[in-house]
Amino acid sequence: MAERSIRDMMLSTLLAEAQDLQPDAVRLRRTIHRQPELGLQLPRTQAAILQALDGLGLRLRKGERLTSVVATLEGAQPGHPAARGHGCSPGP
Repeated sequence: MAERSIRDMMLSTLLAEAQDLQPDAVRLRRTIHRQPELGLQLPRTQAAILQALDGLGLRLRKGERLTSVVATLEGAQPGHPAARGHGCSPGP
């Protein structure tokens, strides 16, 4: 029973944190959509994403041939990322 209670508290906390982040996520999406870019060269989108991720403690890498962004959250052991996200919007 105690395990379920801890799990419920963790899920409740996670949901509250996600709800706190929602306005920023919506603002970022609207910023990107106000200046649409076509194709795979998306410098304004890349800049907006890099600015949004700056200061979050992620290792950021920009694409070499495309305007992609790779964000890595380092784990406790070097070389073992806890999470990695990447994206490159292909356009409409």
